[in-house]
Amino acid sequence: MPVPFPALGERLAKPAEIVISPVNLTANGPAHLGHVGGPFLRMDVLARACRRAGHRVRQVLSNDHFENHVVVKARAMGRDPAAFARENDRLIAKGLAALDITFDTFPDTGDPAVLARFRDVAGALAGALDAGGKVVLRRESLPVDDAPVAGFEAGTAPIEERFCIGGWFACNCPACGAPSGSFFCEACGAHYSPAEAPQPRSRRGNITGFAESACLYLDLRPVKALAQSWARMRIEAPFREVAQRFLDNSRPEIRLTVPGLHGLAWDDRRFRDSQILFSYSSLLYAHHILLGEFLADEGGANPFEAGHPALLIGATAIDNTVPMLAGVTGCALAQTRYRGFDRIYFNHFLHLDGEKFSTSRGHVIWSHDLEGVPGLDTDILRWYLCSIAPEDAAGNFVRAECAAFHERVRATLDRRLQALAAILAAEAQTAPDPDPGIGAPMRDLLQTQHECLGGDGLRLRRFAATLDAALALGEAITTPAQAQAWMRGFAILASPVMPRLAQELWRAAGLDGAPQCADFARPARPVPAALPRRDGPPLTRAALDALTP
Repeated sequence: MPVPFPALGERLAKPAEIVISPVNLTANGPAHLGHVGGPFLRMDVLARACRRAGHRVRQVLSNDHFENHVVVKARAMGRDPAAFARENDRLIAKGLAALDITFDTFPDTGDPAVLARFRDVAGALAGALDAGGKVVLRRESLPVDDAPVAGFEAGTAPIEERFCIGGWFACNCPACGAPSGSFFCEACGAHYSPAEAPQPRSRRGNITGFAESACLYLDLRPVKALAQSWARMRIEAPFREVAQRFLDNSRPEIRLTVPGLHGLAWDDRRFRDSQILFSYSSLLYAHHILLGEFLADEGGANPFEAGHPALLIGATAIDNTVPMLAGVTGCALAQTRYRGFDRIYFNHFLHLDGEKFSTSRGHVIWSHDLEGVPGLDTDILRWYLCSIAPEDAAGNFVRAECAAFHERVRATLDRRLQALAAILAAEAQTAPDPDPGIGAPMRDLLQTQHECLGGDGLRLRRFAATLDAALALGEAITTPAQAQAWMRGFAILASPVMPRLAQELWRAAGLDGAPQCADFARPARPVPAALPRRDGPPLTRAALDALTP
């Protein structure tokens, strides 16, 4: 993070303005624990750590209602795609909130007023890209299949409904030969047109031929400028390599539009059919710009406009490496009205009991189902997820391990809190000054946390390990002054990971507001609040097993 972090008890001289805008989720289903334990929890921890440092942080999100897989799944279920997406939008928000991940702006892009604004943003971006001179019209042959289209007799549906693209199209990758589909190869990163792909086939019928469509692409040359932007953003090597493979295996360009009716239109009189913004380049960038427009409603300019001083932070999983580093970053470099991210953080996938999350096989835990799980403390679950963060490789959420971790931490916390309560009972009407002897090791642990946020990537595993060390410091507490220092220090250290417990400890120490680095030694209220407890029923493996559909 290119921003300063203060030491314990110190205040920033000049706080920064930070906007965190993680990649949107496709609204073809709810959020599962693999999503939450990836970019969203990582960004929430980062946002809370920056706020406790004194920076002004706003976190924003929107979901993609127009990605082709929304239509694919809605049609398979006999649902209206727009209504289906809005229903999932609400479930996604509920699932993130179940882990205390919330946003300053989270508009429903299916709402008519928001959608009208989104269209304006899309039009402004299209105009800026056209003016930049990097937009290329390509006439390409796209597959057409014989799948029936609801509401139309055979062969009478609009051509946009008969194209077999996106989630309906399967093939082998023309670059590496691996099984693939849509427009990207997950195995090698290639970006291709369906006409280039061997063994094309439809997932909803049979391909009957090809029809010509005029689509827009973005010329990414000079590719050296793109690579330089990755270096400025300090993209970690494994993810730069994914994006570089994309450039090596494809033409130096990325798709901007696809034929379709369900999406945001890009108007051009040269089109043979209706074209909409592509979810993995122009539309993805437009989402972030739209969120900036909502932030501008609070006063000031859109932080994504060129020249704005805010630090822009993005985040996504490895499967969106090419869309972010070529699609979004390419669009940002190709015009002058809007700017790109200052940092983009990537993560690998989080698995469930050793296997990928799979909605088709029911191997999944929906995040919104976490509400009401007997014995579950969401603070401790957040800690566990940080301890297995998929940073350098895939992470693995093991239900038996999670339950054991949860109960170990819960029991240790409750013992520590009971011991503190007994020590503080002798001075129940006063709050002593914090003992500097406890403050010194807390200061060192805070510095370690800041180091975990200051490099090219985020290291939440090491960040979470500082909480074990801070918890152990409580074993030697014998005086009220030591207890006061430990409560304050642990509240500050834990606040990005365990926001509920941190707030309770802060109040118990006699302090108002949220835990802040600068307020470690601030005078307390005459009568502190009561200490919290963590003595609820246990979390069992069976309770976690019951979450699998």
